[in-house]
Amino acid sequence: MKIAFLIRKLDRGGAETQLMYLAKGLIDSGHNVQIFVFYGSGSLECKYKELGIPFCSLEKSGRWDLICFAIRWLLEVARFKPRIVYSFLTEANLVALLVKLVRPRIDIIWGIRAAGNDSLLRPNDIFVWLGFNVARMLSKVPTYIVTNSYAGAETIVKKKFSIKGLVTIVNGVDMEEFRISQGSREWLCAEQHILISRPLIGIVARLDPIKNHQLFLLAAKTYLSKYGDATFVIVGNGNRSYKSDLEQLITKLDIEDHVIWLGERSDMYQIYSALDVTTLCSNSEATPNVILESMACGTPCVATRVGDVARLLDRSGITIEANDHHGLAAAWVKSLERSDVTGREELAEQLRTFVNKSYSLEKMVDNTLTLIEQLVASNNGRI
Repeated sequence: MKIAFLIRKLDRGGAETQLMYLAKGLIDSGHNVQIFVFYGSGSLECKYKELGIPFCSLEKSGRWDLICFAIRWLLEVARFKPRIVYSFLTEANLVALLVKLVRPRIDIIWGIRAAGNDSLLRPNDIFVWLGFNVARMLSKVPTYIVTNSYAGAETIVKKKFSIKGLVTIVNGVDMEEFRISQGSREWLCAEQHILISRPLIGIVARLDPIKNHQLFLLAAKTYLSKYGDATFVIVGNGNRSYKSDLEQLITKLDIEDHVIWLGERSDMYQIYSALDVTTLCSNSEATPNVILESMACGTPCVATRVGDVARLLDRSGITIEANDHHGLAAAWVKSLERSDVTGREELAEQLRTFVNKSYSLEKMVDNTLTLIEQLVASNNGRI
């Protein structure tokens, strides 16, 4: 079956990573998949090429390139002739609906990857607010609306989207890529010239205000003042202005000697395995890949209670209220103590078993295949 995916850009992010896994899984299952992107030159394009996932840029020149962009999209749909168009995120969801003008029998699947209002991501952008509300009004058009979190499904209901075809398919983790790596802690300490006796407490997130790195740094200062020594590891790239603000905060807090920046890394299974605790400080999430990846690598997590985080960490981690840096510092202490009591190796196996059981890549792909089969069956097998 021909399936077209539509997304804004193949930059490094949760939605883009999950799309990559899903597309590869569908291709391996015998489906003909094509990815269409608004903008080319995304940072994940090389990875898509390595996996043999075909993608095509619609060469959108900017926000106001609307008519020519829409024509290019419709021409590509006419050329590829997909049975299903599956879009990810609000902008792509709205653009996907245009195919109904020329091929009304195509089924549309919307992918909603947030557990809150889109305006949380860009609070000062009126077009984000407008797009979210237009999507709400048009939400009866897609055949299915797929959320990647139960919290996201609850938001859809609360915001009065159509619940016709509402389905939750949670994220999946590649258990082969994200694995326990023995000796990684010693390796990272040697690479970064840091004391191996210090706990390694990390945050893995793109540099964006929604990820709330300030909370991480304030909690680091509290930890150092109240509980003892540690090294705080920041992994990820992103907004340069935001990074500059964080650097100024580090200087103001006088914790420069305890913070290291790793930037974007390709050896994440080793980084996760090296950490004693992985932290998520976000103001908004759905089903965070970082938590699943970290646990697949055997590292416990402490995270703010947003999206499906409480569901993920119910028995395997610690959750805190947003913006509570004292609570975050105390949670790190509790997590480190739990690792000592349980034993790091035993805890690592428990975490990995949990992820493999409920959040494996295969489970996510299988659930999507089941959805596609249901869609075809509901249309009397029309392909």
